[in-house]
Amino acid sequence: MIVDLSEVPHEIRTKMDEILTGKYSKDLQAAVDRQKRIAQEFHNNKPRSIDGIGGQDMALDPFIDAHCKLARGGNVWEDSDYKKWFLKKNPESRVKSGGTKMQVGYQRPDPKFSKSYG
Repeated sequence: MIVDLSEVPHEIRTKMDEILTGKYSKDLQAAVDRQKRIAQEFHNNKPRSIDGIGGQDMALDPFIDAHCKLARGGNVWEDSDYKKWFLKKNPESRVKSGGTKMQVGYQRPDPKFSKSYG
């Protein structure tokens, strides 16, 4: 089977060449490795929620974000079903945010009554 690609624009032919030669898969693997580092960073430094806005749900490498938008089209992260599916398949993307309230300066009160037998 012979396919004539002379009518296809140069940008698309270049992208096809990248995909077929493996450069795309190398870039995707590098993005997965970066995503693991992002997950570790958020695990070690838990972000806090912001009053009125809420907490952060997920953190993604830009290459993975672009890949998902290219595959699904448009603003894919507004689709709650896709977001749930993506987080289920990629749990390292999930970010657990802490609460908005912080308890500062609490000291245990001294006991007012103590009984001694002596």
